[in-house]
Amino acid sequence: MVWALVKGEAHRVWLNGKGFLLSQTQEMKSPITLLAGAVLLLGGIALGLFGALQWIRPPIFQADTKIVVSKPGAASGYDPLFVKTEAERIQSPTVLTNFIADLNLNDVWGKKYNNGQPLSDSEVEQLLKIDVRTARNSDVIEITARSGDPAEAAALANGIAHSYRAHAAQAKVASVNVLMSATAPTRAISPNRPLAIVVIASGVIMAFGGIFCFSQSAPASEA
Repeated sequence: MVWALVKGEAHRVWLNGKGFLLSQTQEMKSPITLLAGAVLLLGGIALGLFGALQWIRPPIFQADTKIVVSKPGAASGYDPLFVKTEAERIQSPTVLTNFIADLNLNDVWGKKYNNGQPLSDSEVEQLLKIDVRTARNSDVIEITARSGDPAEAAALANGIAHSYRAHAAQAKVASVNVLMSATAPTRAISPNRPLAIVVIASGVIMAFGGIFCFSQSAPASEA
């Protein structure tokens, strides 16, 4: 028995006195095919796991409140420095302390996150997911709150707007009008379930592609 290489294939043949008789064809393993199979399989598994983790993540809801700020007693006009200052004031300790007390977050979140023990103001602030942004070339300030509870997200956004408005009126630093109050959102901003499905499906397809590459590179069974 001898081996002959014909067009990239290893042929096992026997000499029977009349010449060479071909008995079996066995393709040689391709390192490139094996490497491609490994990359596709491992990549598919990783992609599928990532998509599954995105799918099971707790939902996060977002609510927005918009307010309009202006200098008290001043003529109407856009003052970017004033608007920026008030946006920073909304996140000041004075406003946040009043906001936390108004919503009783020390006790409410203590029961929710701290085994029933009240949280300090600083601990509550660390748990707050609040963004304050100014609209470009406008005296509108947008307050965004995020929470796993849609009703709580709306209450947080409206609560901060209310606390800031009361503080601004008492300190006479700004005139504040609510342009749009937050309402409880009906859809979560994350996780993106449709995207997670696409990612999982892509991972499955990649994994099967890797298995196919391995099957193509495997030697044929002996006859």
